[in-house]
Amino acid sequence: GITQVHFVAEKQRTYTYLQVMADMTAQEIFERAMKPFRRIRHNYEKIVLTGDRLTLGNYDGIQVKYLPDWLLEK
Repeated sequence: GITQVHFVAEKQRTYTYLQVMADMTAQEIFERAMKPFRRIRHNYEKIVLTGDRLTLGNYDGIQVKYLPDWLLEK
């Protein structure tokens, strides 16, 4: 079946997959955000943007970033 993520960005044939979650501190919400990425088999960038600072990090190649910081990155 088709894996659903919130957004797919493409730049020069390189893709970035994005999920946006307000708060992932609850385990079931965290798993719901990660599940679609675990089904994507190629190695393009996978990012979850969140409004909480407690779940930030890299989980098997899936980056969890604080949304305001990500928006300010160059």
